[in-house]
Amino acid sequence: MPEFHRINTLHTYGVMDLPQEGVFDHYTYLASSMLGTPFAAVTLVDEDRIVFKSLQGVKGLSSLPRGNGFCNEVIKSEKEYIVSDTWKEPSYSGHPLVQTDLNVRSYAAWPISAHNGEKLGALCVFDNQPREFSEQDVFQLERLAKMVSAQVEAMYGQHRGKKAEENLTYMLKAVFENSTGSSGIFDRELRFMYFNEVGLEICEQIFGKTPQIGDSMLDFLLPEYLEEFKNYYDRALKGESIHVENEFQGTWWQFKIFPFYDIDGEIRGISQFVDDITARKQQELKVLQQNERLRHIAWQQSHEVRGPLADIMGLIEVMKNHPESSNIPYFDLLEAKANQLDGVVRNIINSTLGPGE
Repeated sequence: MPEFHRINTLHTYGVMDLPQEGVFDHYTYLASSMLGTPFAAVTLVDEDRIVFKSLQGVKGLSSLPRGNGFCNEVIKSEKEYIVSDTWKEPSYSGHPLVQTDLNVRSYAAWPISAHNGEKLGALCVFDNQPREFSEQDVFQLERLAKMVSAQVEAMYGQHRGKKAEENLTYMLKAVFENSTGSSGIFDRELRFMYFNEVGLEICEQIFGKTPQIGDSMLDFLLPEYLEEFKNYYDRALKGESIHVENEFQGTWWQFKIFPFYDIDGEIRGISQFVDDITARKQQELKVLQQNERLRHIAWQQSHEVRGPLADIMGLIEVMKNHPESSNIPYFDLLEAKANQLDGVVRNIINSTLGPGE
């Protein structure tokens, strides 16, 4: 009977099939960013399926069969549920997220609760590397999950009105202040509603001034990027989530722009997250340069080896066909070994440079 009551509460809330995934994108982005995982999700657990209401790091996945997955354990819990290494847990050996290209190795979640205590789903993060989750990680996950619960509650309408919206905005601001990058909320006219300390410092460094509540964010965009970002903001105000990377004076910035919804599911403005990703870009460039050097070395070495090898194979053929040759079996053996060596060199070229190079 407890499962019947849980499913009944979930369906009563009416949020399972609402096309409002953008409502939860703030929370999954923050969970992924704050816990340092490539993936994060808000899920709701129905009788026979798990529905993803927001999913960071994965595209094209809207639901999974419920089966005996992670979320089944989460909704039985009053606190965090953690799997540090799925490969050491036989019960997850056949799970779709473990067996597919995602190769989920670690997982942490906190249940999403209704006002009556029933567990509707989970806010979860997962990684393709095994890892331990710290007490601070669990604290952040709990706080974000409670915000998701408040958002679901507000959408249901139990606490509609200005106070519910103010509480939700207050909690969102509290989380923004703990993010490592710049983050802010802007109304539909692109005026500042909130900006965290990191964002204020960046504005001071670049523009020599800090924005005030009500200022236009367009006044804090570089002229060369103005039209580009006006287009992004217009798309976000229509419900689209935007991810873009830009370079400015040797520093790389990642921008994530989401529609910001009120408790009625209407787009009230946008939220924006900006992170300095220069270190990541430098590492990516280093890897590309290393790969290019390896390609050059492989090309050079393979051609230096294949030239003399081709000469040897040609000489073997000449010697085999010479009228006075009497050691044909030895020549055949030499030719076979030369062909074997040529195959090894070709494999090196194909695996390093690609076929046909």
